[in-house]
Amino acid sequence: MPNAPLSWQVGSALKGPELRAINREYHLELTAKNTGELRAAQAVQMRMQAEAAVMNLRAMGEINRTVGGLDGTLISGFDALAREIASLNSSLGDLDEHLVSGFNQVDATLRKGFSLVAQEIIQVGEALQRQQMTLNEIAHVLHNQLEAKVQELLREGLKWLEEGEKSEGREQMDYRKDALRIFDEVIRDPKGATNFIAWFNAGYVHWRMGQDTARAEECFYQARRLSAPNRDAWHTKGLRHEAEMQYLQGKFEEAWTTIQKALAVEREYESLYNAARYASKAGRKEAAMALLDECIDRRPTTIMTMYSEEDFLG
Repeated sequence: MPNAPLSWQVGSALKGPELRAINREYHLELTAKNTGELRAAQAVQMRMQAEAAVMNLRAMGEINRTVGGLDGTLISGFDALAREIASLNSSLGDLDEHLVSGFNQVDATLRKGFSLVAQEIIQVGEALQRQQMTLNEIAHVLHNQLEAKVQELLREGLKWLEEGEKSEGREQMDYRKDALRIFDEVIRDPKGATNFIAWFNAGYVHWRMGQDTARAEECFYQARRLSAPNRDAWHTKGLRHEAEMQYLQGKFEEAWTTIQKALAVEREYESLYNAARYASKAGRKEAAMALLDECIDRRPTTIMTMYSEEDFLG
């Protein structure tokens, strides 16, 4: 990865929270019906990241020229990287057009200098689909262990949560309120109080409604605590979301500590990347750089993502 500091004093019109996977992965798990939709969403995210990375790199170059604190080699390096990512962004535009007609075959546009990104989009889409299947299988087993009343409540809650994810504006807020009332009722029920999926969904709704991040953190904590015996996909998802709630409250050291627990179960890319973010915000620059190196080894397009991420800029 490039030998560059993490503390860049630049901004971007496209901020990290709008680009970050954790903001959209559960949304996709609830709403995407096939791998084509998952891949399309991944392509859109990559294009946004490319645009933000170009803006940030160009801003860095302008700042460096103004301050005069860096030599011409580093400045030209920023310019060269910006040009490379801008070229990739142009290819992503071609990919958007390709996605309109489906992902049934990879045409010449993708084969010409874009196979790496296309391959990564396909791999990430397939990984998300596998995760969907795993989460659903666990949910099905857990659901069958509950009383009929609680099963029905969970089905109703999930129905309104999915409607909320597909809606906008007031309707979205009202559907989410409906879902939250039902999940809270499940949690209050003695038979449903240990259902970690109900806890996770309650935390998710609190977070996406933007009203009570501390309550969302508590719900995600309960979800990962109750799923700890199995150390399964819901457990690591609960840990990652708990850490994100701590980050949103400015508790960067706590977020760093929590995400370490997820990495102890499995070194998933999402956990690695979020750990790098929290390390950077907690002032652990060497740890952040090491984690980003590992992310780049897993997904080369991290080089684009990291330049679009505000947590590595300030």
